[in-house]
Amino acid sequence: MKAAHNRIIFIVAALFFCCAEIVSAQGSAHWELLWKNEAPVGNPTHPNAWMIPEASYTALAYDRWRDVLYIVNPVRGGTAPNFTAEPRIHIWKAADGLPATNVGRSAFGTSAGNGAELPVPLDTIATSAAGFSNRGFAMNRYCLYNIDLDDEGRIFACNLVSPLWNLCILLPSGQCDPDYLAQGPFRVWRWDTPSSNPRLVYATLNDSATAIGNILNSEQTYTSWGDAFDVIGKRSMYSPSQGATYTVDSVRMYVGGGSYPSQPDWNREVHVLLEDSRDSTQRAMADCGNYTMDYRLAVKLVNGSSAYASHGVAGTANSLVHDVWMDSNPWSTSVDRHVQTPNDP
Repeated sequence: MKAAHNRIIFIVAALFFCCAEIVSAQGSAHWELLWKNEAPVGNPTHPNAWMIPEASYTALAYDRWRDVLYIVNPVRGGTAPNFTAEPRIHIWKAADGLPATNVGRSAFGTSAGNGAELPVPLDTIATSAAGFSNRGFAMNRYCLYNIDLDDEGRIFACNLVSPLWNLCILLPSGQCDPDYLAQGPFRVWRWDTPSSNPRLVYATLNDSATAIGNILNSEQTYTSWGDAFDVIGKRSMYSPSQGATYTVDSVRMYVGGGSYPSQPDWNREVHVLLEDSRDSTQRAMADCGNYTMDYRLAVKLVNGSSAYASHGVAGTANSLVHDVWMDSNPWSTSVDRHVQTPNDP
């Protein structure tokens, strides 16, 4: 699991100067600090006061279409075992780090309609009237954890889970630690625009959505998921020689994760999520307003470096043959060639 620290976020610009000789293998890079935002400790009324608590931001993504940054803020409150999660995704201007009030809208109370946030309705992402509140690791502390954009500007965010289902770690009180008992499957949400409500587009449940918390019916192995998240691809129009023109979604989501030392094996897998071409009604999620799934688990890649976990992942293309970079902590970064056959992609 990635550690989240209250570190300063630096935004820098690199000015590269070419050498006179093209054969030179090295160049010089000069970095200019444009701005910085740091936790305003001791100032709880500051607009960035949400940065003060531990683990207050876990991921960042740049939106080149709107020149803004999205920062995932898995807000926590209360005390164990009654942790509550009120996740937010803040939006800053990339030019100066100020809140981008002209992008997005809040989904919280009196601030509804304001910009500088992606709408994160708690009734869909964190809790629901039906009582299915287990949507992330450790009592919903990370029901939103990682974020990325596809190649047309749609925004994707996922939770963090470690499916240690039915694992009882005893507390001094003799009760099972709820952090390990109460969490949902791995989920991915998509915002088609910064002001639209998120849509649940993937979840690791069986098609009938009857196996919440049952590892035997999950598409994922016994380990951690959501540490690594990379999205590439976009929608495009396809016109066959005969037949109607229709839209093809080429998005690929690469998902990796770590593992606990007590687990029997490292998480060497990277899951590739693709468009689900089946009847969408087959993927209805009863606990999320009967949303239908847009993507499915299509490929399981295995990190070719033995005993390497996939804490970071990056795909390079949407082609049948492409590279997938995988990072692991505390070991090195590796790259594997992902090959699919045209008749069975």
